[in-house]
Amino acid sequence: MTILVDMKPKTQKLIHMIIGLIGMIFAVWIMIGCILAMHLDFHAYIAGCVYLICLYLLCIFFCIFWSHRTILYIALPFFQCPILIDLFHLVIGIILSFIPSFHNHLPFCIILLFASYSFCVDAYSCIFTEYYLLCRHHNRNEANPRELRVDHRVYRD
Repeated sequence: MTILVDMKPKTQKLIHMIIGLIGMIFAVWIMIGCILAMHLDFHAYIAGCVYLICLYLLCIFFCIFWSHRTILYIALPFFQCPILIDLFHLVIGIILSFIPSFHNHLPFCIILLFASYSFCVDAYSCIFTEYYLLCRHHNRNEANPRELRVDHRVYRD
C-alpha cells in the first residue's frame, strides 16, 4: 500500500486521466464480451479467466484515473459529447436485450454499458478540452467543502 502512495504525484495529470479512462473502457468491453462468451459456451473457462483479469485491470486503471492522495486535482469544464457515443451505447443495449435467454445476464451488462458510456464521455472531454482547472482538495473540517477552490486554469497547446 505504501508503494501506491509513494507513486502518486502531488498534482493530478491529464495524461493519467486519459490512460485510466481508456483502460477502463477497454476493460469494460472485454468484460461484456466475456459475459457473452460464457453465455454462449464459447471457451467459457478462458472467458471466465479473462473476465477476472479484466476486473483486476479495471481497478488498476481506476487507481491511475483517481485523484486520491494528490494536492491538486483536475476539474473539466462542461463539454458537449457527440450524439454518436449516445447512439452506439443505446443500440448495443437494445441488441443485448434481444438475445434469447440472455435476460439473466442483462442487468449486469446494462450496468457495464452505463459505466462504459460515462467513461467514454469523460475520455472525450479529456481528449478534446481546450482548458482545464487545477483545484485544491478540501480538508474535512473546512466551512464549505463543496466549494470549488480553483488554483490555476491550464490551457492546452
